[in-house]
Amino acid sequence: QVLRLLSCFGTQIDAALLQVLERFQSGIISAIDPFVEQGILDKAGGVIIFTHDLIQQEVYDGIPKDERNTLQLNIGQFLGGLEPLVIGMDLLQLDGPTLYTGRRSMTSSLISLACDQ
Repeated sequence: QVLRLLSCFGTQIDAALLQVLERFQSGIISAIDPFVEQGILDKAGGVIIFTHDLIQQEVYDGIPKDERNTLQLNIGQFLGGLEPLVIGMDLLQLDGPTLYTGRRSMTSSLISLACDQ
């Protein structure tokens, strides 16, 4: 599950974002070390990296499409629900569908707030 979650962010994920994601799925940080020992992930300069692009792509492609869509939606909704002070734009460096989902979720949240005013 951890590799699946990480694969949604591309080949690397910032350690600071990983700490935020710990609130989304408890145990992510502690689950990384075994993958580092196995050579699947690496830690370098505050970034967690898949050791090869093909590993990340295989993990990502191995998630059934319905599950992947649900996971990305849940990630986007979680990140979209956070206060901007918790996640700055420099920290939020997502790619592809996850970024789109996050932006869409944030837009929906802002529209909901505006309608409630």
